[in-house]
Amino acid sequence: MLTRVRRRLVPVILGTVLVAGGVAAGSPAGAAPHRPAHAVAQIAACPDPSAEFADWWSGKGWPRTGENEEYQTTDPDSGDTVWIWGGETYRNDSDPKLPDGTYNSYDAVFLTDQDQNRGTRRLVREADTHETYYTDDHYGSWCDMGTTS
Repeated sequence: MLTRVRRRLVPVILGTVLVAGGVAAGSPAGAAPHRPAHAVAQIAACPDPSAEFADWWSGKGWPRTGENEEYQTTDPDSGDTVWIWGGETYRNDSDPKLPDGTYNSYDAVFLTDQDQNRGTRRLVREADTHETYYTDDHYGSWCDMGTTS
């Protein structure tokens, strides 16, 4: 269990960082403070556009194949034939990390060409709780979509 302690930083004196009346052990002068992994409470709610793909994947039953599967479908907006991939296991090894769990990853963009770059937008859904997160920068940041059906 991760316990966070808030400490107030006070001025730097002679290259030593003072923390709440004491010296921060093992903190060389000028070193960045340790940044703990994000907790769920720190992940902002997602904007509405990410919900379109959650609804699409929900209609497919949120496949959990362990590997990326390719799906050919019709774009609901344009009517064009498009491709999308999803179902692979997400290892949760990026920073920031999501809460502990077993996750699967799903694209959040339709591609008009099967060989097109898949881009950086993904949905990641926890297998048991169905808590779903969205990233638009390939796992570099997250927003919380809540529980999806």
